[in-house]
Amino acid sequence: MTGLFVQHVYKIVDDVYSIVKDINLQAREQDRIVITGPADSGQATILSMIAGLEDVSNGDIYIGEQKINNINPKDRKVALIRANYAMYPEMTVYENLAFGLKLRKFPEEEIRERVQNAAVLLDLEAILMKDIGEISEFQKQMIALGRAVVKEPEVYLLDEPFACLDESLRQKAMEEVIRLQKMIKKPFVFATRHPEDALTFGTEIIVLKEGEIQQVGTPEEIIKNPADAFVADFFGVSALIHCKIS
Repeated sequence: MTGLFVQHVYKIVDDVYSIVKDINLQAREQDRIVITGPADSGQATILSMIAGLEDVSNGDIYIGEQKINNINPKDRKVALIRANYAMYPEMTVYENLAFGLKLRKFPEEEIRERVQNAAVLLDLEAILMKDIGEISEFQKQMIALGRAVVKEPEVYLLDEPFACLDESLRQKAMEEVIRLQKMIKKPFVFATRHPEDALTFGTEIIVLKEGEIQQVGTPEEIIKNPADAFVADFFGVSALIHCKIS
């Protein structure tokens, strides 16, 4: 069994309020799972629980056959990518890509190999020796992704990673991430409040409302057969309401 498995997961605050309720998710190597819904529907909380930044109140999370609920975040083989690039401006692109590996005391030869592999995958070879101040916002986004790639995680988590980019660059970045996922064949889980991004990126979409799943399906299924008026309205499609007039 390979991939990410989230089973009946809840996040409860003060023993009363459920931020997310009974979340189930399966992401295998070919999957790009999108968790979407209006702002504050629980998308970011789910990613934080998978990454280990928040505790799970109930339920279980597995990577492969290993239950990870109580495993230290740094040992989870998960990479979390957010919109805040958090670049080190005094360093080159290469040094930014290598920094996390150096902190973990990887051998220099392995660091070079991992950084070079990431640079090839993301077309960053030509800018490796440039300072961060010399590169574009799009390239910074690719470096943020590259810092995840060099970790060689089993699961990639993307929390609104393109929020800092304008519409055209966001589309370009999404295309690059899809290309990357197809090459490295690892599951990607993408949280977004933008329905257009969900439809573009996902092989499967999970639609949330106030922390509860409203519908799970492919982009085509979501558009053609929205489960209810909420899903239809969120994606901007017409919903047929069956009723009897008397």
